[in-house]
Amino acid sequence: MNELKQELAKQGIGMLYKYKSGTLEIQGISFSKGEFKFKGSELDRSLSYGRLSKQIEQQAEQKHAKALEPSLADQLRAAINKDTGKEQSGQQHSFIPVGFIPVITPEPEPPRRKKKKGQGQDNDQEQSHGMHW
Repeated sequence: MNELKQELAKQGIGMLYKYKSGTLEIQGISFSKGEFKFKGSELDRSLSYGRLSKQIEQQAEQKHAKALEPSLADQLRAAINKDTGKEQSGQQHSFIPVGFIPVITPEPEPPRRKKKKGQGQDNDQEQSHGMHW
């Protein structure tokens, strides 16, 4: 809440707490600018003290949870180290960079021999052309 109060102050907006009678428990919040003063809940229900504090608490939890997540760089290091460990244990695993397009070249076909004229056929006269009587 202090961060919100500081940011609002930079814009000339004051933030005041309303305390429960005779205690230090915060009951509400008001905003002021110049001679105008409004309760947070009068401006919008989302600006009541309860909802604002809940929202700020949720954002702080999300920020904390995100800080605990490993960064992308840390995740990449872990993956590379994991792959390196596999290679050392006898398993081979090649690293292929993202976006790499392999070039596949076909194996050349063996050269074909040209058939000589008449090869593969016997004499035309010896060939059967059906039944002759």
